[in-house]
Amino acid sequence: MNALTHTARALLTAVASAATIACTQPTPPRKPLTRSRLIEINRMLVEKDSAIIAHYNDSLGLGLTVSSTGLWTRMHTPHDTARPAGGSVSIAYVVTRLNGDTLYTSAADGIRTFDSAQGDVETGLAEATAAMHVGDSATIVMPPYHAFGIAGDDNKIKGRCIVRYDIKIVDRR
Repeated sequence: MNALTHTARALLTAVASAATIACTQPTPPRKPLTRSRLIEINRMLVEKDSAIIAHYNDSLGLGLTVSSTGLWTRMHTPHDTARPAGGSVSIAYVVTRLNGDTLYTSAADGIRTFDSAQGDVETGLAEATAAMHVGDSATIVMPPYHAFGIAGDDNKIKGRCIVRYDIKIVDRR
């Protein structure tokens, strides 16, 4: 038997032995997922998302401000008039990932109309558009809990995805 064959057999025997030993070793117990542990995990994820958005904002010089709910926005057309009443809002939009990948656009998918009071829209979009008037535009960066959460949108947005919306209000009724 040549030296190479002997070395290969010895190596295979060592790997098989290690795998057998590893498979018979008990796995260490996991921490139980209690309510307080889930809250702790959620808090850590929210902090991580906030740090990612802050870095994104700083690196691109976007000038976003963060609300008390954790929504990051920059209104490009501020105004001094009173806040609009609720109701139907129609927007032109571009939705992207933070890496710049385009997910949805009104050019391809059509103007989006929603009634934020009905809860049929992402909470971040409802919050951001609540004080906007026809003609206003904004950049909105939504952490997952303001966008599509842990499930995503069952299409292009994966679970726990931070998304950027560049929007313009085209109609409000």
